[in-house]
Amino acid sequence: MAANKFTLKGSGVEADYTVGITPGLPALHYKEGAFQKSFTTAGITTEDTGLGQMMSVALVLRVDTGRKRFGFFLPFIDVARGHTAGFVPAIHDWQCWRGQSRGWLGQARP
Repeated sequence: MAANKFTLKGSGVEADYTVGITPGLPALHYKEGAFQKSFTTAGITTEDTGLGQMMSVALVLRVDTGRKRFGFFLPFIDVARGHTAGFVPAIHDWQCWRGQSRGWLGQARP
């Protein structure tokens, strides 16, 4: 059975994502220090690939201070009901301030 609950941790960031949650309920909870934000499926951009899904959300969208997005790749993983599986996800956090982009790739271990 495909995994439906993911917890990503690393570099001071923690994100919990639930696949197939009831529409309108938060599917993604993001936390970085004191900053916390939750997203419904409508606020999450997804792109299916042959290996899994690319996901991204807008953390900050302001004309005066710039914008910041958080993105990650979730592989397709089969897990027996009631069990967990570890994996090393690719996490990308990027910012754009006054038209200039800064981006970096990182890895998190569950």
